[in-house]
Amino acid sequence: MRESREGPKPRGATDRRREPRTRIAGTVVVCSGDRYVGTYLVENLSAGGALLVGSLKMQRGAPLRLLLCLPLGRRIALAGEFCRSDTNGANEASAVRFCDVPEQTRSLLREIVLTELSPSRMSLRALAGGRR
Repeated sequence: MRESREGPKPRGATDRRREPRTRIAGTVVVCSGDRYVGTYLVENLSAGGALLVGSLKMQRGAPLRLLLCLPLGRRIALAGEFCRSDTNGANEASAVRFCDVPEQTRSLLREIVLTELSPSRMSLRALAGGRR
């Protein structure tokens, strides 16, 4: 069972995601106020948020400034907030929610995610050995 700072997730807990989510190769630069927090690998991405590899040490709801760096040189600046950190064995991950995203940026994020989820991209990943 995946543990978080808020305790274990209950069995049968509903998934509150509203957007499709996919694994993607990318990084995100995280700042809190004027303070650089770190640069993290993106585990998965949706138009509403991202799961980052590593643990952010901050309070739930803390406001963030994010610079999402994706394939093909795409860079997307976003406002966000810290949601939670999870531990699964030795692996740590942190969830961030994007806030006040302009519709044009949200549409771009959806397009990126749906492209990654397309059957042709999934076939290429299977040929390349599955996971990135």
